[in-house]
Amino acid sequence: MLEPHCIKKILVEVISPKLEMDILKSIAVFKRAVEFKLHRAHIAYVVTGRPLDHLATFVENYTSNRGMSLRFFSRKPDALDWLRRFGDVQDCRRKARYAA
Repeated sequence: MLEPHCIKKILVEVISPKLEMDILKSIAVFKRAVEFKLHRAHIAYVVTGRPLDHLATFVENYTSNRGMSLRFFSRKPDALDWLRRFGDVQDCRRKARYAA
């Protein structure tokens, strides 16, 4: 089990969405993370099959201003690289042990 202060990482992949990006639907991922108490989470949102639009930057800023980082990517490897920058579960457990 992860300690409550650990950083969480989430990868959401949307393949060939038929609809234009809706700002409220994009923010819904953030709101669900808040409901599950995933504060300080890092969410990589991969959208393939069409280019990202200008709303992606707005949603990234919206979530950042609320204590969570959500980034949009058009390639899964880029999203995974970004998530890996935030450490892993073992790093989190080691930090918790030293803090005690």
